[in-house]
Amino acid sequence: MQKFSMTVPLSATKHYKVTQQLRQKVVGLQPGEQIPTHRSLMQEFDASQATIDRALTTLRREGLVSRRDGSRRLIVRDVIENVALRVRIIRPDWPSNVYDLICRSVAQLGHERDWLFEYSFYRTMEGLDMEHALGNGQAGVILTTNEAIPDHLTKAFAKPRVPLVMVQDHRPELMTNTVCIDDRQMACMGVNHLVEHGHRRILLVLPTTSTGPMQDCASGWKQILNENHQKNIDELLLDMNTPAGQDSRKNCYEQFKQYLQTKHTQFSAIYCANAEVMFAVMRVLNELKIDVPQQVSVVSADSREEDAAYQVPPVTSMTYDPDAQAQAVVRLLEQQINHPSKTAKEVWIQGYLQERQSVGKFSGKLLGET
Repeated sequence: MQKFSMTVPLSATKHYKVTQQLRQKVVGLQPGEQIPTHRSLMQEFDASQATIDRALTTLRREGLVSRRDGSRRLIVRDVIENVALRVRIIRPDWPSNVYDLICRSVAQLGHERDWLFEYSFYRTMEGLDMEHALGNGQAGVILTTNEAIPDHLTKAFAKPRVPLVMVQDHRPELMTNTVCIDDRQMACMGVNHLVEHGHRRILLVLPTTSTGPMQDCASGWKQILNENHQKNIDELLLDMNTPAGQDSRKNCYEQFKQYLQTKHTQFSAIYCANAEVMFAVMRVLNELKIDVPQQVSVVSADSREEDAAYQVPPVTSMTYDPDAQAQAVVRLLEQQINHPSKTAKEVWIQGYLQERQSVGKFSGKLLGET
């Protein structure tokens, strides 16, 4: 776990702490019961009138308290959902199995703590307004895309107004709490598995090289090939340059098929950087009647075991425990709430190899040889 220096989070401020304490007090009152006076609350929480006003305004926005017509006193609403924490999950608005899995796993674990999850969607990082996206949330989880982080988001990440965790992407320059899959470790293990079966010319197929995870994947792949004295490594890297938000399966399928149908670099094995790439690669190999694993071996990084298990043949994959990822996200949020710190943490989730039927011994012949 790496640590980075960051500015004081909102969870360390008097206003945030008083709001949390007042929320707990209100939940313990009876429906329709009057909220204590400002003076009483100021004494109880050792807070100024402005701080109490802000806290009560927050609770009104959350629907916990309201004011009867003609009355100046706030009362507890008749219907209150038992919510310990309101968490905003901020994610791109396009379909993604990876994003869906992350959201489900985090929400399932949060529900055990009586957390309520609300969703905010964005189309581009440039158009993302963090203040609007967080809304009335008391904490946030953000899933980023492969786009560059614009200046306004860099500033928002540096000083979030609520506890915030970034998931999936590796952006150390942002100095924000992050949970990352260790794509470098996964690539090292997956490529090394191919090496153990005699393969040296191992093609790496990436949807893009613009994201931290894909750069980490390429770094791990290159490390193993260098350790095995493979030359001309760069010609074995196939970057599909898929733009953010586009279907990487379709793009990879079209480009990889064209690649194999023209003169190409010789190889005996393929490491797919994610499941979408694997879908495309396996379809192309099947259509071109290239036998797996007799002619070419395949290993894929995979966020869901069933994606690789139901290919023909079932694909050996590098995967990880999504529950461990969700636990790390929830733990970082709880740490920021309960023990506010100036230090941002970066948690890495390790992967493991799931052997299936797509890897065979090197036959001595490379794909692309005449």
